[in-house]
Amino acid sequence: MISFRPYQRLSAIGVVLACAMGGPRLAWAEYQIQPLIRSGDAVGGAKIGSQAPFFVGSLNDRSQLILNTTDAKGGQLLIQITNGKPVVIAGAGGAAPGGTWPQNLFFWSPVSMNQAGEAVFGAPVTVAGLQQVGTFRVTYPSRPVSVVAQNGMSIDGSLRSGRAALRARSSTITAR
Repeated sequence: MISFRPYQRLSAIGVVLACAMGGPRLAWAEYQIQPLIRSGDAVGGAKIGSQAPFFVGSLNDRSQLILNTTDAKGGQLLIQITNGKPVVIAGAGGAAPGGTWPQNLFFWSPVSMNQAGEAVFGAPVTVAGLQQVGTFRVTYPSRPVSVVAQNGMSIDGSLRSGRAALRARSSTITAR
C-alpha cells in the first residue's frame, strides 16, 4: 500500500484542481454570449411585447432558431432567427395561406425545425370568415408558409368548403 504524507496529498489535490479549472476556462474563452432578440424589440413591422416570454421551438446546426413570443397587441409571433437576423414567419392579423392569421393567434407546441431550416407548426387560421385549425410548413430560405393539413382538406391536398369531420370507420376527411 502506498502512503502519502499530508503535503503530498495537498499537492496532488492542487494539481488535479488546477487542471480541472484550467480546462473549462480555456473552452469558455472561445464562446461569446450575445442577445439575439429582446422583449420590446421591433421585428419586421411587428413589436414584441415589453414583458413577452420566449418559447424556443428548435435550434439547428446552421445557426437557426425558431421561437414564438407575444406581440405588443397580445397575439403571438412565430420568429425564425438565422445568423442573428430575426424574421417574422407568422403574426397576428397577418396574411396566411388562403386567409389571415387571427388577432388571437397562438401556436401549438412543439414548433419544430429541421437542419435545412424548414419548420412545421400548428395554428388557427381565418379562411372565408371562419376560424379553422391547420398544420403549416415553412421552407427556407424564401420562407413561404404552405398548408400541410387544414379543416376541409381532402387526403389528396385539394381544399373542400365547409368543416371537416373525421369518420371513425374510414381514414378520409369529409366535408359536412
